[in-house]
Amino acid sequence: DSMGSQGQKVAGYLVGSDASGQGLEDAGTGEDGEHLFMYQIGPDGPPTLSATAMSWNGGAKPWLHPSQAYTMRVDMTEPNGASDLTTVEIQLASNILTSPLSFTWDFRTDSCVSNSIHLIIHDCNMLALDGTTAGPYEKETRLVTELELAWTTPDLGETFREPSVKIIDRAGQEVLQTFPALRWRFSPALMIPQESVSLVLTQGTVLEDGARLPPTSPFELTGGLMFETTETIPNFNCSVDVMFAGQTYTAETYDGIWNVELQSPPTSGTIPLTWSVGCLPPQGVDATERESSVKWMIVDGLGPEPKEVQTPRPGSVLTAEEHQVTIVLSEEGGIDFESLRLAWWVEDTVTGEFIRGGDSPFLLQGTEISGLNLIGTGTMDLSVITDDMLIDRFTVYVLIEGRDLAGNLVLGGEGQSAGNAVTSWLMKWRQPKFELDTPAMEYSRLNLQTGDSTAVQIFVKNVGDLDGTSSATISVVRADGTSEILRQTEIDVPENGLGTILIDWAPEQEGLQWIEVVLDSGATGNGPSVDVRPQSDPSFTEAVFGDVNPVLGAIGALLGLSIILALLLMARNATVRRGAKSEYEWDEYSDYLDEDEDDYADEDEDLELNEPINDSSPVETASVQPASTAQATTADGWTQGSDGIWWWQNQQDGSWWYKDANGEILQYK
Repeated sequence: DSMGSQGQKVAGYLVGSDASGQGLEDAGTGEDGEHLFMYQIGPDGPPTLSATAMSWNGGAKPWLHPSQAYTMRVDMTEPNGASDLTTVEIQLASNILTSPLSFTWDFRTDSCVSNSIHLIIHDCNMLALDGTTAGPYEKETRLVTELELAWTTPDLGETFREPSVKIIDRAGQEVLQTFPALRWRFSPALMIPQESVSLVLTQGTVLEDGARLPPTSPFELTGGLMFETTETIPNFNCSVDVMFAGQTYTAETYDGIWNVELQSPPTSGTIPLTWSVGCLPPQGVDATERESSVKWMIVDGLGPEPKEVQTPRPGSVLTAEEHQVTIVLSEEGGIDFESLRLAWWVEDTVTGEFIRGGDSPFLLQGTEISGLNLIGTGTMDLSVITDDMLIDRFTVYVLIEGRDLAGNLVLGGEGQSAGNAVTSWLMKWRQPKFELDTPAMEYSRLNLQTGDSTAVQIFVKNVGDLDGTSSATISVVRADGTSEILRQTEIDVPENGLGTILIDWAPEQEGLQWIEVVLDSGATGNGPSVDVRPQSDPSFTEAVFGDVNPVLGAIGALLGLSIILALLLMARNATVRRGAKSEYEWDEYSDYLDEDEDDYADEDEDLELNEPINDSSPVETASVQPASTAQATTADGWTQGSDGIWWWQNQQDGSWWYKDANGEILQYK
C-alpha cells in the first residue's frame, strides 16, 4: 500500500483454486462491500475528548435517583476511525475511590459491562453523530448508554460525585477527561406532596384541614408521588399506604398518581386520615412531612351545640325592652351561618300559655365557622310586653334555628334535641316590695314609767312597682330575752309611697325594752331602747297642787296674799277714823304689818320665774314653769301651759322637760 496516499482505503481479498480448479470460497472479491478486509491509509493518532463531551439526556442532573432510567452521551474523536478504539471506560463517581460506579464499552463486543452492584446498564451503543451505527472509519462517534442506579447506592448526602471518561485505542494511546460541570448527588427520598392530596366527597363539606361528613359516607383520597429533591415523578410504580379509622389501605401509583376509596365509620368523632410511601426498600427514605400528612375527618351526626349564654346572664330578670342575646356555640365541622336565626317566645310561667314571640338574624362574630367557641348574637324585642301584662309572671325562652354544613340542626340547651329552648329568663314581675324606712319607727316619749303611754309610729315604704298591702307583726322585746306581740296589722302602701302604722304602747314591766316590727317580706326593724322605771309616790308639791302646775300654784298663792294685804290696809284706814287710842293701836299694828309686807315684797323681788327654785322645804321643791295658767293635764303627768307647750317634771331630780314644735322631748335649763 506504499503507492497509496493518506486517507485512501486498501481492500484485500484472496484469489485461488484447488487442484481440481475449484475457487476459494468466502475469499472476498474486488466488488464494493465484498472485500475480505479493508483498512485506511493514515498516521496513527490518539483519540480526543472535549470538556463538554459528556452530557445527560434532558440536561445536567444535579441529583440522581434510584430506579430511574437515565441516558448518557459521550462524544469522542478517533482520527483513525472507530475501528481503532479498544475500550471506553466511564466512571460516574471518579472522585469516590471506594465506589467509582464505572462501566466499560468494548470494541470487540460493542457492549458495556459494569462490575458495580449499584449500577445497572440497560443498553450501550457506539453511534455516529447523526444517530446511525458508527462505521469502522467514523472519526466522530458517540457512545450512548441507558442506565439506572440501584437503591443500594450509598447516600452521601451533600457530597458530590464527579464523572470521568477514559479512551484507549489499539496502539495503547489513551485520553482521560473529567467533567466537574456534571457533578451530581444521590437521593433515594420519595415524598407525597401535601398540595397534591385532595378529598372527593359524596356528602359533607371539604375543609382546609380535612372534611366534615356524616357517618357511613363514602369518599376518596387522591394524591401524587415524587422524589423530594427534584420533584421528579418516578418512572416506576409505587404503593402508597393510607391509614384511616384503624385500618390501612394500599393504593398503587400510575405515573405518580394514586387514589383510594374509603368510607366514614358509623359513629361520630374526629378521625385522622394519614398517608405514607409504601414501596420503599430499606435504603429508601419517606420524606413526606409527618405534621402535614394528615386530614382530620369529622364524622358528625350531631348539629351545632350551644355551650354558654353570655348575655343576658343566666338568672337575670328581663325588662320589657330590646335585649341583645349572645350565645357561644361549639361546632367542629362548620356552621351554615346564613341559615342561623334567633327565635324567642314568652310564656305565662304558671299556665304555660304562649304570650308573644319573634325572631331575628343570629350573626357569628368573625369569619370562623367551626370551633369550640363560636360567638353569635341576635336581638329580641320584648317591648311588645306591656306594663299591664307584667302583673302576671312571664318566662322568656330562646332557641337557635339553623344547621351545620352537613345539614344537622342546631341542638337545644344542655344537649337536648333540635327545637328545644337553649335557655330561659324570668321577666320583671310588677309587684309591691316593702321595706322599713330609716329610722324604722319613732316614739313620742322616751321617759316612761310603768303604766305610762307613748305613741309609736312605724314607717313602711313600698319600693316595688305596684300598689300593695303588707302585714306587720309588732312586738315588745325586753333585755331579758322575753318578747310579747302587741299587734298584728296590715297597711296599704302605694307604689314608691310611704305608710305609717300608729300604735299606743304602755309598758307594763320595768326595765330596758324596745319595739320590734317584722313585715311579711322579712324586713325587720327595732325602735329606740327605753328604760322603763317603776311608778313613784307623789311628792309634797304634787300632793299640794295635784295635777296643777306648781308654778301656776305659786303665782296663785301670791295673788291671794296680795288680796289679804289690801284688806288689812282698808282696815287700818277705818281704825284711823276712830280715836287716838285706836289710832295708836293701829299704828303699832300697822307697823308690824308693814314689816311683814316689806318681807313679802323682798321675797317677791327675789323670785325669778325663769329659773327653777331649789329649797329644802317641801313646799318649795318644785321649779317655776314659764307659763301662766294650766290648760290640760294627761294621765302620765304632762301638763299643757297657756302657751301651748307641754311640761313634765322628773320627780327624782326635780328637772323640767318639755316638747318642742317637732315633738322632741327636751330638758328645760
